[in-house]
Amino acid sequence: MAEQAKSGYSIKIRRRKRRKAKEKEKRKINRILLFVLSLSVAAGIVSKLAVDNSDRLVSVFSSSDIQTTRGPQTYLQGIKVDGVDIGGLTYEQAKELLETSINTSMPGNAVTIKSSDGSKEYKYSYSDFGIQFNVDRALKNAFEYGQVEEEYLSDMRALEKDGANFSVYTYSRPKITSFVRAIGAQNTVEPKNAACTHNGSGFEVQPEVVGYKVDSDKILGQVLALIDGRNFNQTVTFDIETVEPSVKSADFAYIDNELSSFASPYSGGDANRIQNLRNGCEKINGTILYPNEVFSTNDAFNPCTEANGWASAGTIVGGKLEDSIGGGMCQVSSALYDAALYAELEIVERYNHSLKVGYAPYAFDATLAGDYLDLKFRNNTGYPIFIESYLTNSNVCVNIYGYNRFGSGRRVELENKFIEDIPHGDYEIVYDDKLPKGEEQIEVGQLDGKKYELYKKVYQNGELVETVKVNTSTYKPRNGEKHIGTAENGGYSDDEDEEDNEEYDEDTD
Repeated sequence: MAEQAKSGYSIKIRRRKRRKAKEKEKRKINRILLFVLSLSVAAGIVSKLAVDNSDRLVSVFSSSDIQTTRGPQTYLQGIKVDGVDIGGLTYEQAKELLETSINTSMPGNAVTIKSSDGSKEYKYSYSDFGIQFNVDRALKNAFEYGQVEEEYLSDMRALEKDGANFSVYTYSRPKITSFVRAIGAQNTVEPKNAACTHNGSGFEVQPEVVGYKVDSDKILGQVLALIDGRNFNQTVTFDIETVEPSVKSADFAYIDNELSSFASPYSGGDANRIQNLRNGCEKINGTILYPNEVFSTNDAFNPCTEANGWASAGTIVGGKLEDSIGGGMCQVSSALYDAALYAELEIVERYNHSLKVGYAPYAFDATLAGDYLDLKFRNNTGYPIFIESYLTNSNVCVNIYGYNRFGSGRRVELENKFIEDIPHGDYEIVYDDKLPKGEEQIEVGQLDGKKYELYKKVYQNGELVETVKVNTSTYKPRNGEKHIGTAENGGYSDDEDEEDNEEYDEDTD
């Protein structure tokens, strides 16, 4: 029994060992299979990357008609020179083929350019335009195609898609453009308008100059088309066009008719103010205003600087009289305004002063300020007008000459009309430590404001035929300024000068 039991136990041990051996072998086989499978997956990934990302492999293996490898000194399949296929050929074979296939003859001139009337002719050689046929250079460039490592993939894509074509023919577009532009410059004359000057006794008219031009862009386009197509020894013609000046001598036929004349009086004494009056007259004297042009007084006067001839003189600033650069220029602009009204020009922009000025009645003035208050008028006569302006010992004079579109028997009068007073307010009080305590002194007097309208009355052969309102002008009231003394020590002595309390005189703006 013991022997049987022992024998049975041995069999179980052997079976268990065989089972473990089989399991071990199975695990070994599984590891080998897993390794092989891993290699397969890796190979698949590499293959996919090669297919997706390497145009070099695609070019080599996926296309039967593209040969990216080549023998010694042969050209890639798909390479052309001037449209001639040289793929697979050696340099010598390609050169022989090209020399028999491509026409490189250059007869006569590259091109001739002449005017349609035959008065101008220009002949250009091939060297003038930088024209060359170079088979060797084209073959060299063709052989180097695809040789640069960084450009290999893009070159192969292009070769596979459309092929590559190299030209034996070159020219210099800048040289051609330069020659054609020179023709344009040589045959262009800018037109010059007729001009007019006043010599004191009459007018002198300088005649116009007719201009000429050619269409350089059109010539250039025709020449380039011929050169691009290698169509040599041809002729391009161009027209020389006449350019008429916009102003001709005949336009000044009526310039000597006086349309209006206006004089604005001034009194002497202030040298700076007189300088400004003279400077303003000089800046508008001799102005020619063409039909429909608008005259801007600010454009004529600015910049308001000493370098531009202006001096410091009295002017109205914020309702008060102060010295500033250009004081007095508004008397010139006001005289110009009145002359333009009498000439019946179209007033585009005009502003009255904030306070009444001594040199002009209410509503007859025209103020200026910086670049925002201006006097502008338009020449609506249909012909050029001439503005004459000068300073005498007593007057700012403005005369306007041009075409009298209304004929004879017409007369214009300007008349202002009072509308209402604008009451002033209380004095502005200023406490002054230079006046004795409690003493009062009027520094600036009070004035009521005024509102006026200006009318143009038109008479024909002495009979009133039209009345037109020209403007409405509102002048601000002046509240005045009263000083009250605060000084304990008596302030000014009796012999000290006091401020002038008079109203603005005729010579201020």
